[in-house]
Amino acid sequence: MELEQEEHLQPMQPALIALYSDLEDFDPDDPTLAPQLLFDTIMSFPSYYVETRIREWVQWGGAATATDVDGTTILSVCAAHNRPGAVRYLLQHGANVPMGGGWESTATEALSSFCGSLHSDNLQIAGDLINAGANINFEGCGYRTPLMYAAEKVKVGLVHFLLQHGAKVDATNRSGHDAAAL
Repeated sequence: MELEQEEHLQPMQPALIALYSDLEDFDPDDPTLAPQLLFDTIMSFPSYYVETRIREWVQWGGAATATDVDGTTILSVCAAHNRPGAVRYLLQHGANVPMGGGWESTATEALSSFCGSLHSDNLQIAGDLINAGANINFEGCGYRTPLMYAAEKVKVGLVHFLLQHGAKVDATNRSGHDAAAL
């Protein structure tokens, strides 16, 4: 079954060209361009395939900082779906560019997304994001820090990792709960 699925995994570039090259305002360097096809690929396919498609995206000229229309970054989606190779590649190709909208950087957004996901078992992703400058104590939606997200998801290894890297335990969310209470 897995072999049959792999036979259907084709490079994404021709599909991107076909979908977007006819648009009169198409610019592959536009940091707001992250086609839904790329996000669907990140969420649906194995890590090795996703990493190859991310490499193609960047090499073809797509921005490592690209976002969807809601401002969600490629890095954030890769982190939330446990794609460590893709996360590292994006960080190496400029994904830590400061962004507006309350996020200090794409790495900070990705750390919050990663810690709040069900797939947050890979500590390499957390380490790469922290090393890239992610704010370990950033209070995102609902005034929750990455530590609070990890505690809510009962990710004990991640909680310990964040504490070892300086996560504050005394921060509270809107309801007045800290990580220990969560």
